[in-house]
Amino acid sequence: MLLGACATEIAGNGASLADSTFNGTSGAPATAATTTRPPSSAPTTTVDPQQIINEYNSARDIACESATGAALTLNNAAAVAQTSSYYQSAWSSYRSQEQFIADVAACSGPARQNRLASECDDSPQIDLLNRNPDAAAGECVTLVFQIVQFDQGTGPCSFRAHFDTTQHEYSFDYRGDNAIVNFVTPCPQLDAVGQDDVLRMRVQIDGGLTYDTTIGGTATAVEFSSVGEAGVSILQDN
Repeated sequence: MLLGACATEIAGNGASLADSTFNGTSGAPATAATTTRPPSSAPTTTVDPQQIINEYNSARDIACESATGAALTLNNAAAVAQTSSYYQSAWSSYRSQEQFIADVAACSGPARQNRLASECDDSPQIDLLNRNPDAAAGECVTLVFQIVQFDQGTGPCSFRAHFDTTQHEYSFDYRGDNAIVNFVTPCPQLDAVGQDDVLRMRVQIDGGLTYDTTIGGTATAVEFSSVGEAGVSILQDN
């Protein structure tokens, strides 16, 4: 009889233990089972080196074409610098951005020289240019200039001059009476140039210009911008 009661009590305790373990009604709370997973690794992307080379070469060719077609009033370095955005850092394992700029300069420099030779070696009709300079705006030509003013009034990178298609012995023989010629700043090619010097230059015609004079009046001139890398050719150094 005592053995049966003990067995009943154990059975009862077992039921209570089962309740506390699985039902959470009494005793210590159950602990959820956890599963340990191996850490996931990010997928790796393999870049084909030949693809990088092909992309680089394609961008270089496009940049070269862009630099070649840039305005001739820009020097070559400025024309090439405008193409730096074509470069992508993903190509650095092949060539750096500095090397990209050098490659573009190497291919566009000769092409721009060919443009200068083909587009700028003609001479305009001076009489027509005097009468209507705006009609010739944008044309690239080769002219001779005799400097008549190059001082604080003009600034370090501009001068005023007589002009014509050929050099003359006397100032009054120049058919172009008044020109303003501008250079991109800085302009080291003008360091050796002074008043009364005679220069042969490639220039772009910008059109007519009206400006105030130092004596209170106004004057008109044909405005030009220097083009090309060679700068100026001094025909007569005075």
